[in-house]
Amino acid sequence: MDALRLLLCAGLAVAAVGCAVQQDSATQAGPAPPVAAPAPDRAERATISGTIASGVETGCYVLRSGGKLYQLIGDDPDIRRPGLHVVVRGEARPGTPTTCMQGIPFHVTDARPA
Repeated sequence: MDALRLLLCAGLAVAAVGCAVQQDSATQAGPAPPVAAPAPDRAERATISGTIASGVETGCYVLRSGGKLYQLIGDDPDIRRPGLHVVVRGEARPGTPTTCMQGIPFHVTDARPA
């Protein structure tokens, strides 16, 4: 029984030393560097033309142009007619979160039928 106690105490001592060594190395390494959140892409001024379509969410309209899909934000209600070909000016803001969650967000400053 004494041999078993001796073995158990020796095992606990080794474990305690191992934990202390790990703790010391973690302390010496310092805190982990902060992880930066990705920034949305920069706004791009553009004039695009294409065809209006209804978005998947109610009240959302998209513009199909050159193989891309743009979500129109702040557009003229007169152009919100699916199938209408239009020209819009404004800023594409990729990476901006929206409630429509479809297409590249495009903040319209001017819109007219083509």
